[in-house]
Amino acid sequence: MSTAIPLIPVQSGQIAAIGYDEATKTLAVQFAKGKSVYHYAAVPAEVNAAFMASESKGKFFQGTIKPQYNHRLIPAPANDGEANGEAQAA
Repeated sequence: MSTAIPLIPVQSGQIAAIGYDEATKTLAVQFAKGKSVYHYAAVPAEVNAAFMASESKGKFFQGTIKPQYNHRLIPAPANDGEANGEAQAA
């Protein structure tokens, strides 16, 4: 099981939050639509810093991250909404 990478909310129409694990060089990106997180492998710390500092996170992602780094989907926890729904229904 992999350890979750803490996410930092960002100002962007496309991206909700970004996280980075320096030890594994893994970039985590959560998009504005949906709760799933994508992990991008072998991203240098300098690229993460430039991404965080970029004026347009969406443009930086589309032009630099997406075409250059392999990714995998980290699904959102299935019980996230269920627990809230059950509490409201009770």
